[in-house]
Amino acid sequence: EGVFDRFRISPALFVPGENLIAVELHQRTRGSSDLVFDMEVLVKEPLVPGGQPLKLEWDAVWESGEQGAFTESQEIPSAPIRAGRTYRARVRHQDDTGRWSHWSDALQFVSSEPETTPFEESLVISEFMYHPARATPAELELGYADESFEFIEITNIGAASLDLADLRFTKGVDFDFLGGNITNIDPGDRVLVVADRAAFESRYGGGRSIAGEWQAGDRLSNGGERLKLSFGAGVPIQDFDYLDEAPWPSSPDGIGFSLTLINPHLNPDPRDPSNWRPSAVAGGSPGSLDTISFGTWAAEFGLPLDDPELDNDLDNLGLFREYAQGGSPEGNIPGEGLVDIEVKELLVDRVPAPHLVVSVMRNLAADDIAFHIERNSNSLVGEWEDATDNFVLFSDSQLGNGTAILRYRAPLPTESGHYWRVKFTAK
Repeated sequence: EGVFDRFRISPALFVPGENLIAVELHQRTRGSSDLVFDMEVLVKEPLVPGGQPLKLEWDAVWESGEQGAFTESQEIPSAPIRAGRTYRARVRHQDDTGRWSHWSDALQFVSSEPETTPFEESLVISEFMYHPARATPAELELGYADESFEFIEITNIGAASLDLADLRFTKGVDFDFLGGNITNIDPGDRVLVVADRAAFESRYGGGRSIAGEWQAGDRLSNGGERLKLSFGAGVPIQDFDYLDEAPWPSSPDGIGFSLTLINPHLNPDPRDPSNWRPSAVAGGSPGSLDTISFGTWAAEFGLPLDDPELDNDLDNLGLFREYAQGGSPEGNIPGEGLVDIEVKELLVDRVPAPHLVVSVMRNLAADDIAFHIERNSNSLVGEWEDATDNFVLFSDSQLGNGTAILRYRAPLPTESGHYWRVKFTAK
């Protein structure tokens, strides 16, 4: 006697209005003479309003959800985890009657830096369309805007398959591969992330490897911005800023050409604008190559590879230069206009100054060709010095058929008497 028992009664047993609570008491034995009775009903407001999930110390950055089978360990995806931060994990279990246990004590840990070398060495952003050609009337009828046709392409240049589940785009656009259609990329394969799949396939057709659409409302800036592919919540795999003006190619800005990485298999630094070029064809080449080789080009015409100076069409251009500049060994293209060197007054950083401008016709798909600007201070027969690093891309104009005029500028040397030339070599 004197020890009170507590009973928890479900609110579901109560009804609106008057409720009757009946209590039965029993003596331990017939001869017992003591009995104590008192009753109190306590009503507490629920901590979690009806229909709302139970919230612990803070919002969870990741939850596994219910799992049908017991496992001794749980792998947490890297996407929501930032290196060096403190996290707490809890677990609870359900019995075979559907009742849940209490949450366990929290396991606290500090996340370490992930091993991302395989991704950094093997994954490149190989092409992206940041300012597509304007939507056609037919495309507008379907409800597609210009930005609906944006895309980003990544390529696995390594020798092993890579799991994309821990990767996401965190700058420029937001996209998590964990929830995408493709979470693995084999050697040599290309995977696309697009703004609008329906719009993309209406313009480019189906059959391409599309991981999914980035977050609704996102778009790549027409004026340039930061583009970042991350491991987990922010460890950089590819991270660079692009622009729509010199020294970056400008023709991808609105006339339908994409930005394409030159020789992506060499994993060039994407921060260097000289490692990018316009796509060889309008619309770009999402999911495929738009590059060729001198050997493939020569074989199309049934010409030998061991005589790069062969002038098959007598236009004073050897095979190698014809290939480098987008000519044809059968077209009898004259050499005038393929290279032009002149002095021009240019406005650079709002300051007018004389510059040396070198204009060169290029075969955009000829990534196996190196381009050099050389200087000779004495005579045409003296030693030539490579001055390419003194020049930056000034402008580019598409000519069609995979060719463009690229213009490079450099401050005019103070000394006179220089000779200049353009040289093409195999990479």
